[in-house]
Amino acid sequence: MKLKAKKDNVGNVIRIKLDENTSGVARVIGGSFIEFYDILLIDAQSDINLTMLDNSKVIFTLSVHKSWVKNPGWELTGTDTNNIPSPPRQFMQNIANVNDIKIVDPSGGIILASKEEVLSEGLERVAVWEDNHIEDRLRDYFAGQPNIWLEQLKIK
Repeated sequence: MKLKAKKDNVGNVIRIKLDENTSGVARVIGGSFIEFYDILLIDAQSDINLTMLDNSKVIFTLSVHKSWVKNPGWELTGTDTNNIPSPPRQFMQNIANVNDIKIVDPSGGIILASKEEVLSEGLERVAVWEDNHIEDRLRDYFAGQPNIWLEQLKIK
C-alpha cells in the first residue's frame, strides 16, 4: 500500500527493502530519529500489521540523514503514533582523549560519563547515519554478523 503522505512525519512506519526478497521495518519518532525493529519481512507482498510494532523489539534508534525520504526502497506503509518514545541518549568521545566522554540527552543536556556507563546503557555514538549504511546494518543484524559502520563508531 503506497501512501502519499510526507514520509518523515512522526509515527510513519517505513518498509526498508534489504534485497529482492526481504525488508526491514522502522518508525519515525521525531526530529531525525527513526527506530528500527526486529522484524524481517520475507516477501515484498507481506503487509505490515501495525500491531507487529507493539510485539517487536526495537533493535536500534538512530539519527538518519534527511536524504532517506527520497530513497524508493524506503516505502511509507502506515502510521502508528501510539507510544512514540523520546529520542535516545547518545555519547560523544574526544578522539584526542578517549577518556573525555560525554552523554547527550534528548533535551540537549550533556554530562560527563565513563566508558562503563556508555557500555552498560548500550548507547550509540552521536552520528547521522546514511540510509545505505542503515540497510547494511539491518542486513548484518538479521544475518547475525558484525556491521562495519557500527564497529567504527563503537566507544574506544
